[in-house]
Amino acid sequence: MALFKCPECGREISTAAPNCPACGYPVVRSRERTTSKGLLALIGCLVAIPIVLVGVAILGLLAAIAIPSFMKARETSQRNQCINNLEIIDEAKADWGRQHNSTNGFLIPEDQFKQFLAQQHPGSLTCPNDPDQTFQTSYGINPLGVAPECLCDNSHALEYGDDPDDANPGPPPAE
Repeated sequence: MALFKCPECGREISTAAPNCPACGYPVVRSRERTTSKGLLALIGCLVAIPIVLVGVAILGLLAAIAIPSFMKARETSQRNQCINNLEIIDEAKADWGRQHNSTNGFLIPEDQFKQFLAQQHPGSLTCPNDPDQTFQTSYGINPLGVAPECLCDNSHALEYGDDPDDANPGPPPAE
């Protein structure tokens, strides 16, 4: 706050006061120059807007590149989880067949297999793509010697390689 002399009475008064406290003379405030600030603000906006637009465009481009990669990684992860579940089911089928001296082609009763599977692998095995998230709607057991199948997605398949140890051999032959 600056002090100046009142033009009417000559006393010093503050520039913040609306009028002179002694004589009541109104204090006229000088207008601050806003044209230079306004011009700088205008130039700043004209520079900032393209920078913001370029930033948004770069973020959009990065999202367009990244989102399909994340989706593919998610699908691959779900497929791998389902195939791991199929391998667990296949091993449990082979173990059940060996313990019950069953041969290839024998269809294990579903309720017995579920109990056997629960003993070997506690927890529920379901396909990540199954909306019901139940064993019955996720997997088909199939007979011994035939790979179990995913009922939700045909691309989730347990494939046996050329190695005979990869296939479900069923129980060992009787000697």
